Formats: sequence, C-alpha cells, structure tokens
Amino acid sequence: MSPIPVSNISLEPCWRIIPSRYPPADLLERISPSRDWLALADIESLTNDRLRHETGLVNLVHPDDAVSGPGSSLIMAPFTHLDPNGDHFTDGTFGVCFAASTFEASLEWSIRRREAFLQHTNEPPINLQMRVLNMDLKGALHDLCGDSAIDLNQIDSTRTVGCQLRGDGSYGVIFNNVVIEGASNVAVFRPSVLSNCRQERHLAYKWDGERIASVYDFSTDQVIHQR
Repeated sequence: MSPIPVSNISLEPCWRIIPSRYPPADLLERISPSRDWLALADIESLTNDRLRHETGLVNLVHPDDAVSGPGSSLIMAPFTHLDPNGDHFTDGTFGVCFAASTFEASLEWSIRRREAFLQHTNEPPINLQMRVLNMDLKGALHDLCGDSAIDLNQIDSTRTVGCQLRGDGSYGVIFNNVVIEGASNVAVFRPSVLSNCRQERHLAYKWDGERIASVYDFSTDQVIHQR
C-alpha cells in the first residue's frame, strides 16, 4: 500500500447517529482520571452483568487513549462493543467510531448502514429511535480524501487499509462522503482524539420492511427525509 498522508483534522463538532438504547449518561463518567474509569469498569463488570453489557470490553482500549468525564461513555462505546462481522476499516477485532463533518453526511451514512443491517436480518416494519450526537474531534488522521485507489464502496478494500493503519498506531482516517459533495466522514481508531460528546436531537427511522422510508425529527416535529 502506498503511503497515506496524515492531516491535522479539527471538526468542532463532528456528527454521529446511534440507536437510542441507553440513558445519555453513565455513572462511571464522574470518575477521573480515565485510567481509574477503565480499572473500575473492569472490576465492577466481573459481577455486574448490566454494566458489563453497557461498558463492553474496556481492555480493548489502551489506558493512554481512554477518555473520561461527561459524555465519555458514548465516546468509548464503539471501541469496546465490537461487531464480530467487522465493518468498514475493521475486521471485527477492534472498534471504530464513525462520524461525519455535517449532519446531512452523518444521516446519509447512518441510513445506508442501518438499511444494510435490517435487510440482512430480514426485519419486519419497525420504527427505530435514534440519537444524534455532537463530538469535538482534533487530531492527526490519515487522509484518504484524495486517494482514488481505494474504493470506499468496497468494504473489503477499506477493511484492509483500516487494519494496517490501526496496527501501525493510526488515530483514524478521514475520507470523502460518497454521496454528499464537500462532506467528509471519519473512522476513528483511538478515542483520545474525541471529546465533549453531547446529545443534539432525537430521530425516528421508519423501516418499511425494505428500506428506511422516512426520518422524523423530534426537535422540529417534521419529516426530514422521505423516499
């Protein structure tokens, strides 16, 4: 693989959309420093099934990369809850936090990935409650925005790149959104470049059994996406 340039990236905020399954705060966020958060979560999860499910595999994050304080549980979650099937830029042995430079790019990425999952599992019609997050990102990421040799639509191609870069200690990658011109997405490998995670709004995805037919925005009481 040809050398990939590194760019200093600052997105304040970047946007991320996740399923709204858990409360917006975790009790462990009150514990500082981050090394103590990891140690306590690891010990407590030995006897607390609920906490083990919510905090995930905290040992997957190096103590120097862990974050603590308000919103930290939402930052840490994608790095400690793994999809064994893998995803873009990961083979399933490590977690990745996906975000975007704009709300629109984050929505497009979220809908596309959620549809793929629901189609794969043959889910019947359902309404999905989703939570929009804002985070601040500041750090050196490998920059794929000008690299036409990597097909961002092919998961195998991005997975190979992600595994190699992450193994070399990369903080993550930034790449062009393939649908929205001028927008970018990021795949973060190490949580220490993320901070100040806060809830922005709630959405409802209407899955009709074949696709996400519409998206309802609770903050404006309007349908903001419809097909």
